[in-house]
Amino acid sequence: MGYALRGAEILSCDARRELAVDIHARQNADQLQWQDQLTPQSWWQKLTGRR
Repeated sequence: MGYALRGAEILSCDARRELAVDIHARQNADQLQWQDQLTPQSWWQKLTGRR
C-alpha cells in the first residue's frame, strides 16, 4: 500500500510540475507576442517584409 501511495504522489507531483511549466511557457509566448506588437519594425524589416 505504501508503494502505491508513493507512486500516486509522484504522478501527482509530475502532473503539477508539467502544468506549471506549460503555463510559464504560454505566459512567455504571450509576452513575446505582445512585445513584438509594440516594437516598431526597422527599415530593413519593412523592406523585406519580415518581422
